Parts: sequence; C-alpha cells; structure tokens
Amino acid sequence: MPFLSSVDEGLRITIPIVEGKVYRLGEFKVEGNSIFSEAQIRAVIGLNKGDIADGEKVSKGLFENLKKFYGQQGFIEYTAEPVPTFKDNPANPNEGIVDFTVTIEEGKQFTLRRLEFVGNTFTRDNVLRREVLINEGDIYNDAYWEYSVVKLNQLGYFNPIDKDKDVDRRTNDEEATVDLSLKVSERGRQQISFNGGISGIGGSFFPVEQGDLTKDLTLADEIENHLIAVRPDRANPDTAFEHREHAKPRRSFVKNLLPCPMRFEVCVGE
Repeated sequence: MPFLSSVDEGLRITIPIVEGKVYRLGEFKVEGNSIFSEAQIRAVIGLNKGDIADGEKVSKGLFENLKKFYGQQGFIEYTAEPVPTFKDNPANPNEGIVDFTVTIEEGKQFTLRRLEFVGNTFTRDNVLRREVLINEGDIYNDAYWEYSVVKLNQLGYFNPIDKDKDVDRRTNDEEATVDLSLKVSERGRQQISFNGGISGIGGSFFPVEQGDLTKDLTLADEIENHLIAVRPDRANPDTAFEHREHAKPRRSFVKNLLPCPMRFEVCVGE
C-alpha cells in the first residue's frame, strides 16, 4: 500500500516495492514447428537454460528475431504464443524457475507474384528491378526485400525510400502470394558533372554524368557535339593540355540507357 506523508513542499507518496525472486529459464519447449528444429529456434531466440528470464529478450526473440528468421523463407504469417509456468527452485529458495511452452503457427510459404513501382516518371522499371534481389515467382524473402530498398536508396535517384511506409504489400492467403508496390519520388537532376584524369597508358579520360532526365537525348547530343578532348602535349612541356573543340570520343555514347541517368567516358589515346 502507498504511504502518504506531509512535507513542507506538499504531499509525499512512498510506494513500497517487493522485488520478489529472480527467475531463471528452465525448460523451453516448442510446438507446431516443422520448418526449423527446436535447437535452431533456441539459437535464434538466444536464451539458454539457467539464464535470467529476461521478458524483453524473450519477447524480442520470438516476435522480432524469429519472425525475421521465418520471413526469410517466405513464412510471413508466422505467429508465436508463449505460455510461462512459474515454480520454485528447490536448489535455491531465493530464486525461481520459469518454464516456457511456445506454440508456433508457421502459416503458408509465400511467393512474390507481382512487383511494381509507382512514381518513377523518368527512371525505367528495369533500372529499379536490377537492384531488387528477388524476382517475380521467387520465394518471398523479407531480408532480401529490405536490402533491395537499401540498394535502391544508394542509387541516389530518389528521395529516401522507407521500407515500411513506401511499400504497399498485398497478400493472397488462399494462393500464398505477395504483391509489392513501391512508391518512389524522383529527385530533381538539373546538373551535369565532369571529372577525369590522365593515364600514361590509356591517355586521358573524362567521365560525364548527365543528371537532367527531362532533356534526355537532346541534352546528350548537345554534350557530344561540344565535347573538349584533352591530351598531354609532349611537344610543349609548358602547356599541360591541348584543347580541341568538337572532338569525337573514341567510345560512343550509350544512348539506349536513356532516359535513365547516363554515364559515359571520353577516352583519348595516342
């Protein structure tokens, strides 16, 4: 019972706490599992017999770690129900033992039926699909999908993609299929960046990155017609480079990649 007392500043409430016994993990039984063995499930949860019965660790092991473990094999409807049983420890009256019986419902194994992208006005679907680690018809894998979103973010073409908020996941329980619709928002790309260097073997090279997707081929043609090729001028050591207007690159432009961001090199040999 709380204890109330008056003090100068007001009212003081004292709440006595009885900590009780420290409980350790006893038997840990798993029921309903067919995909993974009890030993594998124990390893994922990360608790062993005799460990302190940490409720937070048990909860995280069952509802986060084990859920991901099943999700990597397409069992995205996995659920678990732990039932604890508390008892005294005959070897130590200051401690108790808690046994767990965990009932698992694995559900069906799902496959990816459809993958689509929304909001990619200028970036083609195939550019996004090549970054995704699962294809339509594959066993659905949560871990692969999360890493695919990381890879899409690394492209730098879009505003940050949230793996939870920006994806619409629809499941068909009867057919055990998943449809994914990923919403992306393209960044403005109104710039062209040039950089390069000089190689004694291969001559000079100048990578050019075209970032304005709204001008695609028109801008690419303009760049190609106004390139400045650079090469070392051995005849005049005081002049580091010789500039030649309207030079044609030795390596042709790969225009069939447009309207995706285009990257090409201008190589000038001897």
